Amino acid sequence: MSRFRSFILHNSSFIILAALWLLFFWRYFIPTADRVTFPDGDFTLQFFVFRDIAYRAIAQGHLPLWANCLMVGYPFQADPQSQLFYPPIWISFSILKLLGWGNFPLVALTIEAVAHYLFTSIFTFLFLREELSNIQRPTSNLQSPISNYASLLGAIVFTYGGFLTSYPPLQTGILETATWLPLILLSLRRAADTCITHHRSRPSLFIVHSSLFIAIAFFAGHPQTFFLIAYLAIAYFIHRASVHQRSWRWTLTRLAVVFGLAIGITLIQALPQVEYLMLSTRASLTFEKLAGGFPLTDIVQFFVFGIASYWSPLFVGVFPFALVLIAIALLDTKHDHARSIAFWLIVAIVGLIISFGLNSIGYDIAYWIIPGARLFRGQERAAILVAFSLSTLSAFGAHFILSPLSRSARAFIRAAMRAVINLLPFAIAVLIFIVIVRNVYPNQVDLRDAPPKIAMLIIGLTLTALTFFARTSRWGKMVGIAAVGITVLELFTANIRTNAVPLFDPYPHLPLLDPIRNDETPFFRVQDDARMQGHYGCGYGLNEWASISPIRLASWENFDHRAPEALRWKMLGVKYLITEKGGAITREGELPSAVKVSEGKAPLGDAKVYQLFEIPRRVWMVREAQIASDADSVYKFLSVSNFDPFKTVIVRQPIPDWNSLTEPVNVKDNIEIVEDYPGYIKIKVANSFRAMLLFNEAYYPGWWARVNGQTWQMVEANGFIQAVPVPAGNVMIEIYFMPMTLIVGAIFSVLSLGLALFLIVKKHD
Repeated sequence: MSRFRSFILHNSSFIILAALWLLFFWRYFIPTADRVTFPDGDFTLQFFVFRDIAYRAIAQGHLPLWANCLMVGYPFQADPQSQLFYPPIWISFSILKLLGWGNFPLVALTIEAVAHYLFTSIFTFLFLREELSNIQRPTSNLQSPISNYASLLGAIVFTYGGFLTSYPPLQTGILETATWLPLILLSLRRAADTCITHHRSRPSLFIVHSSLFIAIAFFAGHPQTFFLIAYLAIAYFIHRASVHQRSWRWTLTRLAVVFGLAIGITLIQALPQVEYLMLSTRASLTFEKLAGGFPLTDIVQFFVFGIASYWSPLFVGVFPFALVLIAIALLDTKHDHARSIAFWLIVAIVGLIISFGLNSIGYDIAYWIIPGARLFRGQERAAILVAFSLSTLSAFGAHFILSPLSRSARAFIRAAMRAVINLLPFAIAVLIFIVIVRNVYPNQVDLRDAPPKIAMLIIGLTLTALTFFARTSRWGKMVGIAAVGITVLELFTANIRTNAVPLFDPYPHLPLLDPIRNDETPFFRVQDDARMQGHYGCGYGLNEWASISPIRLASWENFDHRAPEALRWKMLGVKYLITEKGGAITREGELPSAVKVSEGKAPLGDAKVYQLFEIPRRVWMVREAQIASDADSVYKFLSVSNFDPFKTVIVRQPIPDWNSLTEPVNVKDNIEIVEDYPGYIKIKVANSFRAMLLFNEAYYPGWWARVNGQTWQMVEANGFIQAVPVPAGNVMIEIYFMPMTLIVGAIFSVLSLGLALFLIVKKHD
C-alpha cells in the first residue's frame, strides 16, 4: 500500500469531516455575487464591533482595556463578550497585522466563526470515538469502522444540528465556548480512566489538559454556556470515576486540582469580570427576567424543524432521533454501555427541563439549589446539554445497529422499523390536512412553511425505515455509509440556509450622518433616540451615549434615568441628537438651543439630526465642591434648575488633601489636551487656584491620575463621571485605566499557566 493511500485510509474520518464542513460553508468563501455571510444582528452589531475595538487598539500598540465609543466609556476587557484573552482571536489579530490591516474586517469574524464548526466536528468525533470504546475491553481498537461510523454520525449531529446552527454563530461567544466541550470531556475521561487504559503512564498530563481546555472555554466569552459546560464536566468526571469504582476522595481531589488550576489561569479575565458584574444591572435581575425559556411546544422540534419557531435549537433529525430511542431501549439490556447511556439520558432530560425556564418547575429548583443558576437569563441556552447528549446517544444507537447482530438484536431492529413505518401514515395525514387547510383558508392561517417541513419528516421516516430494513438484510454492510449519508441529508437540508444571507455592509454610508462624520471637532458625543442600529457609534467612528450590550453599569442606568437630560447633554459633551422628534426636546420638555442639520432614512425609521449649540467639553476645572451623603442626594443636587456642572462638582466622599493644596499663584488658567485615546488622557493645566479637574468619562474602579508625578485615585463626580484634585500652578496630568483586579488576576494567571506548562514539559522529558 502506498504511503499516500495509507495516510488517506488512516485519516479518512477527518477528511470526511473537512469535506462536509466545506459542503456546508462553501458559499461563505466564494468571491462571487453568490457569496453569503451571517445575518445582521448580534454578529455584526456587537461581536464584530467588539473585535474591531480590540484590534484597532492592539494595532496602535495599546491594550484594549477601555472603550470610549459607547456608554460614555466602558470597561471593555471586563465584559466577557469582548473575548479579549481567547487564544484564537490573537491568532486572527496577528495574521491581520502581518497583512497590514488597520481595522478588523467582517470577513475575518466570518472565517473565525465558520472555522469553529470544523474544530467542533473534529473534537466531537475524537470524544465519541473514545466514548464508544468497549468499557469491558479497554484494549479494543478505537479505529474500528463501527466506532468511526458511529462517531462520525454523532459529530455531524452535534455540529450541524439545530442548536449550533441556530443562534450560536450570531453570538460568537456561545459557539466558541461550546466548541471546547468535547475536548474537555475527552481529557476528563482520560484523567478518570488513568491506570485502567493505555493512558496509565500520564495521569497528571490529562488533568492539566482538562484545566487548559476549561480555561480556553472560559476565555471564549459566554459565561452562561461555560457555566453549563462546567457542571456537565463535573458530572461526567464523577460518572467516569464511578464506572471505575473510584473513591469520593480520589474523585473530588482531582476535580479540585482540575478546576483550581483552570480558575488560576482564568483570573486575568475572571476577577475584572466579577467586579464588573457586581457593579452592573445584572446583579438586580428578577426571577421573571431570568426564567425565560422554550415554550413546551418546542419539543416537537426534535424531529421537525422550523414549526414552532424560526430557529430549531432542539432539532436533531428523524434518523438520529430514532437512533437515540434505540440507545435508550438498550437500558433494558446488558449492553456494555448501558451505564453511559443512562448518564447521557439524564443529562438530556435535565437540560431539557431547565431550557423550558418558567414553563416548567425544573428551573425553579435549579434557581435555588444550583450555585450560579440565578446569574443568567435566557434558559433556552441549556439546549447545549440536550444537543450534545442526543448527539452522543445517537452515536450509541448507531454503534449498536452497526455492530454484529445477534438474533435478538435483529428482532429488535425489525421492531424499530415497524414502529417507524406505523408513523408514516400519521405524518402523511398531517401533511394532507395542512395542505387542505392552507388552500381552504389561505388568508386566515399562515401555513406556507409547514408542508415542506412535514414532507421532510416523511422523507426522514422513510429513509429511517429503509435503513433498519437494510441492516437486517444482505445489504447490511453498506448501512454505515447510509447512516452517515441520511444524517447529512436531513441536517444539511434543514440548517444549511438558516443563517446564510447575501453579503452586506453592516455600516453602510448613511447620508443622515454626514454632518456628524464631517465634524472635525476633537471631541463630542452623539445621542440616538432608537433610530440607529446596535453599536452604531463604534461602527461609524463616533462616541455614543448608549449601548445594546446586555450587561450595563448600574451607575450608567441610574444616570440615564435620574439625571435631567439637558444636564446630561451638557455634562457629557453631547453635540448631536438623532431623533424622530420635531426638535431637540428633552424628556422633561425642555428645548435647548439646537439646529436641524440633516434628516432622512435611518436603519430603524425616519430621523432628524440636531446640532446642539452647547460647546462640548472633554475636561474642565471647577473651584467649588459639595459632598453628598448618598446617591439620592447627588441627584437632588443635579436636579436643581440652576445647577451648573462647570462651576460645581458633587462628590460622595471627602476629597483628599483638598484644603492643603497649593495656595493661589499668578498664572493664566488654561487646559490643553496633549494625548487622548481609550483608557488614557494626558493634560497640561495652568491653574491659578486649586481646583477639581473633571473628566467626562464614566467613573469605574481602576482609573488613576498621575498629577506632577504623584498618583491619585480618581473620584466619582456628579454621580457618573470622574474628577481629580489639582493644585495651583503649571501641572501635567496623566489619567489612565489600570484596574487592580486585572493586575492581581494577571499575576495569578501567569503563575498558573507557568505551572501548567511546567507539568506538560516535565511529562514529556
